Amino acid sequence: MSERHFQHFHRIDLSFASGKERCAARLHLPLHLPQPPVVLMGNGLATEWHFGTADFIRAFTAAGIATLNFDYRHFGASSGEPRQLISFAKQLDDWRAALAFLRTRTEINPARIALWGSSLGGGHALSLAAEEPRLRAVIAQVPHLNSREALKMVPKRQLLRTLGHALYDKLGSTLGWPVHTLPVVAEPGEPGLLNKPGWKAHYLSLVPAGSSWRNAVPARSIFSAGNYNPIDVLARLQMPVMIAYALEDAAIPAVNVEIASQRIGNVTLLPFAGDHFDVYAGSWHDEIVAQETGFLRSKLF
Repeated sequence: MSERHFQHFHRIDLSFASGKERCAARLHLPLHLPQPPVVLMGNGLATEWHFGTADFIRAFTAAGIATLNFDYRHFGASSGEPRQLISFAKQLDDWRAALAFLRTRTEINPARIALWGSSLGGGHALSLAAEEPRLRAVIAQVPHLNSREALKMVPKRQLLRTLGHALYDKLGSTLGWPVHTLPVVAEPGEPGLLNKPGWKAHYLSLVPAGSSWRNAVPARSIFSAGNYNPIDVLARLQMPVMIAYALEDAAIPAVNVEIASQRIGNVTLLPFAGDHFDVYAGSWHDEIVAQETGFLRSKLF
């Protein structure tokens, strides 16, 4: 992420333990504001913390709100082998560890914490919030809510082919074979975790120049998705929630988000015209950033 994004804000490079590994983190602090409120931010499928977050971090810190951003285990500057392995359960544990770590930091106000998650990270944020009633607010962007429904949308032939790759990699991991990978994003009809029309170009546009990130994950990663359903815990949420969702999302139908949101007692819906990745750079992007910033200010101050 470019230095120019943060020239007016103080940042601290940190790390915290999660399981037997360490997650790399960065705390962004507004200048001249002692112990500000803070938002814990988590990203989507197979991404690093700085993919698509610059505008949000800049807006939040300009509004007097600190951010803690982190890389999941196996990704970015965090430890963990094999590299870029996706585990939904381990990532949710990383969120838990990040929140516990954040509450120990004297630079921020531990009584004024919100969560922000995007895509898969949105599902993680909602899942963690169901366990943490002391949180002040949650923002979930284009959130993954329901693996059961998501798997129904995958053509059976594609699903079987993907499972074949996953089984081969899983078997190989027990026999000492090299890691067998699948692309994170691919063109329609090609093998990959995400292959909706236009998604490959949008996703790769979020990867900064010079990044060591690769468009490849161990194929066994697909096994972590099958039974992850944040929709099942939405009724437990006690804090204000904002959900930003795309009306033409190719993978998360808007109607499903709207129906699921009825389980939340205090929810603000922020629909926008466009597909899943337009939340990061589409015509509604600036408005989404502004609305989320206002929402956080109203709940954290």
